[in-house]
Amino acid sequence: MGAAERGSPRHLARLVGGAIALMLGGPSMATAAALAPSSEADRHALPEGLVVQRRDRGQPVSASSLNELVRALGSGHARTRASYEQAAELVEAPDGRCRLARVEVRLDVEVTLPAWRGPPPPAVEAAFVRVREALRVHEEGHVAIAIEEARRSHAALRAAPPFDDCRLARRALVGEQLRFEQRVRWRNQRYDDATDFGARQGAVIKRVRLAPRRPAAVDPR
Repeated sequence: MGAAERGSPRHLARLVGGAIALMLGGPSMATAAALAPSSEADRHALPEGLVVQRRDRGQPVSASSLNELVRALGSGHARTRASYEQAAELVEAPDGRCRLARVEVRLDVEVTLPAWRGPPPPAVEAAFVRVREALRVHEEGHVAIAIEEARRSHAALRAAPPFDDCRLARRALVGEQLRFEQRVRWRNQRYDDATDFGARQGAVIKRVRLAPRRPAAVDPR
């Protein structure tokens, strides 16, 4: 082996983190600037190595009165789920230091909203259309938080300096995945509290909230 080969970095195994699946919110616009979602353009101008896939689903609902509509919409007809995965290649320098290369982050988001098969009955049509739009606005807030935090993790991994060895690089990769989960859970809990699960956005029929409260958020920082 020549001198040039002995001094070349070694590309070690590519590490792929296990997927983290999160339920981001049920029925429930943020009032605090720190919680407000980014603009549509910001959310979709994604850097290389960050992939966001979205799927929209309709959950069938039916009712012939406002009371029935309240019951129907209170059974999980609006929710957002996300699955996060990350991967990177470990590159070891001749001196043993190790860096992350070819960082990739993937976020899969599934948004479910109530959907009527055919036109709603006149007795509930106006309420259903109004509440469904409020639920859509609320779920878009959950989606925006997930994308913003996936961006943050992707940027942190790409900007990570070389580590003393590849064991520490592996630990940093795993740690960022856990931090993503903690930040997303915390921000979504605060978002639901700030919006009263969508009630302050209009997801209310006869002053009945469409989801129960969850436990108080814990700041992961």
